[in-house]
Amino acid sequence: MPTGSSRPGPWSVLAVGSAAAVLLAGCGPQQAGAAAIVGDQRVTDAEILDTAADVEAMAQTGDEAELAADLVLYRVVLALIDHIAEDRDVTAAQGEIDSRTGEIQRQQELAGQEMPDSLVEAEARAAVLAEGIAETAPAEDLTELREATLEGADEELAMRGELMQDLSGDELDAFVEEQLAEQEELLEQQLPQLYLNEVVIPQYLDDTEIDVSPRYGTFDQDTLHLDAGASALSAEEPGEDLMPGFPEQPGAPGQPQAPDAQPEMGE
Repeated sequence: MPTGSSRPGPWSVLAVGSAAAVLLAGCGPQQAGAAAIVGDQRVTDAEILDTAADVEAMAQTGDEAELAADLVLYRVVLALIDHIAEDRDVTAAQGEIDSRTGEIQRQQELAGQEMPDSLVEAEARAAVLAEGIAETAPAEDLTELREATLEGADEELAMRGELMQDLSGDELDAFVEEQLAEQEELLEQQLPQLYLNEVVIPQYLDDTEIDVSPRYGTFDQDTLHLDAGASALSAEEPGEDLMPGFPEQPGAPGQPQAPDAQPEMGE
């Protein structure tokens, strides 16, 4: 799950840390009940509240403000991937999503981890879209990314062999060659996600308008970083104003009005 770090790292959208312009207190998404707006896509408070409830039901609890910020950032990245896929005419067939969902669930079982079903499917869909987006990439872009990544791995492996295993000469060369072969195989599996994170998302961040409600924290689009604000998950009273100047939430927490019934901000 995102933790407020910077650019997206090696895959798992849940590990992604990156995203959008600093929002002033009292300003934010132009629709009540919206946690964030990415281009023309809307991330609702209901999505965040429902997912938070699933996470808490699994006893994966922590600071509510951090949890809310992590989930909003996660959904922002997913919405951005959807936007990129739509722009490049990339789609994800349900069969592909189902297959990838099964893979993720098996990996979690082996690792003794658990994640809400809604996040597993979202993760699977993002991975399928990432592969489709990578297929739209110019071949030279993928070659350049592959070579740059392997060059960095070569240097790191050599340093690791010297410092941690006290290797040198032919032994060090053999160690680096063996480990690099394993890294190349892994890289081919991760290249679509790496291309998305390192090349495509930064390009689209420059051209995509992203607004995050200041109730969830301060959002920096240049680094895809969300510093948690006051918790949006624990309003004590229905309709409690969680941030001065931001519209009160209609209804009880976790039950915002349907999107077509929500007033524009400022009405």
